[in-house]
Amino acid sequence: KNDFLHARLGLVVSKRLCQRAVERNLIKRIARDLFRHKASTLGSVDVLLRLRKGFPRLQFSSRSLIRRHCRDELTLLLNFAHTRIS
Repeated sequence: KNDFLHARLGLVVSKRLCQRAVERNLIKRIARDLFRHKASTLGSVDVLLRLRKGFPRLQFSSRSLIRRHCRDELTLLLNFAHTRIS
């Protein structure tokens, strides 16, 4: 919980786990976009998303597959955060 009337997002995507800046920025951009859509349902909380595993670049043959995988994973995490808060 925070003392504000809105939810806040913190992102930690380290260079050690995701070497390419393009991929780090992609993860952060997708996370911010999904958070904007969920923020009104979260209430007054702080959400911290931290990349804990290296980014499996070799598993994906295209940039669109990377986006889809990131979006799906982050959607699951934000839904989990929403159920923990409610």
